[in-house]
Amino acid sequence: MPTATLASGAFIKPKPSPYSKEQVIQWLIAIEFDAHSENGRSPGALPPPTVENLFIITRLHLLAFPFETTPIHYSPEHCMDVTPEGLYQRLVVRRNGSFCYGLNGLLFGMLLGLGYRAYAGQARSNSNFGKDQPIYWHTSHMVIFVQPIPDSNVTYLVDDGFGGYGLTKPILLSDEESNVVQGLGPLFKHRLRRAVHPQASTDSPDWVLETINENKDGDQGPRWNQVYTFSETEYFQCDFEAMSHFVSASPPDPKSRFSTLRDLMLLKKHTWLEDEPNVPVADRKLGGYVIIGQTLKRVGAQELEVIREIETEEERIELIKKYFDVDVDQDGIDHVRGRKVALVQA
Repeated sequence: MPTATLASGAFIKPKPSPYSKEQVIQWLIAIEFDAHSENGRSPGALPPPTVENLFIITRLHLLAFPFETTPIHYSPEHCMDVTPEGLYQRLVVRRNGSFCYGLNGLLFGMLLGLGYRAYAGQARSNSNFGKDQPIYWHTSHMVIFVQPIPDSNVTYLVDDGFGGYGLTKPILLSDEESNVVQGLGPLFKHRLRRAVHPQASTDSPDWVLETINENKDGDQGPRWNQVYTFSETEYFQCDFEAMSHFVSASPPDPKSRFSTLRDLMLLKKHTWLEDEPNVPVADRKLGGYVIIGQTLKRVGAQELEVIREIETEEERIELIKKYFDVDVDQDGIDHVRGRKVALVQA
């Protein structure tokens, strides 16, 4: 019996995509698929849903669209549109970014449009990252389960939407020791483990995504840290729209460790770390840029490097355009005024 399957051994059924063939082709153009695929595709045709293409597509999607939360802060609505058409317009047409429900939402729909058998789930982030005891929030992150091999239930976890120490390529749904994939930069790696939620009433384990920074030298050397936990439960578009609204608009509970995106300015743009034209897309090392609050950082080969501290909203908007290719109207300064993330006076 093959490993790396859903616990039930189930085969994911094909489902229709919310996107037309023409929209899928425009998305392939946006992520520059033809320029990075050795096999290419015939004019007007879609690339086949293979394992190789899954790795190429997820990596190029990650590079094309930044993780960003600017509509939550700089728009009058203070929310992110994560409907299929809203995501298509914001990312593919306008070439901006989104957060997990947007980045993974668009990717999920496009994978279905290419003929992949896939479904979407939700994860709980670890708010105590780097510490011995994980503390998991409510479900607030989207993940994708994909079975890319014909007549096989071998399953991959795909996630292009985690703003922190998330995956940069698909990983087999397996906790075998050899199942380790490269993360951001040359020093980060990811693996999957099974663990029981600390508050669970049964001993049934969930999946846990873990990461390690091999450059960290603590008292006991580098260590694996839990990023998030997830089950194999399927969730649907209505669930993601509801959770997107919650994490965009809800003020945090002062009695809780949970922090919503309403009070967090976060952007992350992936770039190639080095010029490696002869290295397969899935194996090239990634770096990039991050804005957390009012700090702009570069993700390099070793650690995060602070580029500058941002003092004004005008400066932050300029840097968002320069480093993340995200359009923010100067009128957005009026919309962010008075919010916790603002660099302007109320």
